Amino acid sequence: MGRNQAGALRRFAFIAPAAVIAQALCGLAIYPSYRIRVRAADFDLYAPAVAQLFDFKEHVSALALALVIGASVAGGSDQRPEARWPIAALSCTGAAFLWAAALIGLYVTARHPL
Repeated sequence: MGRNQAGALRRFAFIAPAAVIAQALCGLAIYPSYRIRVRAADFDLYAPAVAQLFDFKEHVSALALALVIGASVAGGSDQRPEARWPIAALSCTGAAFLWAAALIGLYVTARHPL
């Protein structure tokens, strides 16, 4: 719409990685308990496909974390108008991976909650 988006990019460069890092820290906090109580006791023995799906979710989440941090660094350091498309590609791909991880996490939790 012709308006300068520098302020929005500065907010994005701070808020997006903070939210994803907070989510990752919460996941890391409950992971040891989940690993023993759910995965080892149930999924590894009776549902190995679900255990593999959970591993896939972990990898997708880690990749999304890297993409969002990369987008925030690029958005915070590069204020040129032509930089908006690579930043949008990084952040949209990271968001899609986070949505996939969330849906897989909901499925795995529905199979056996912590």
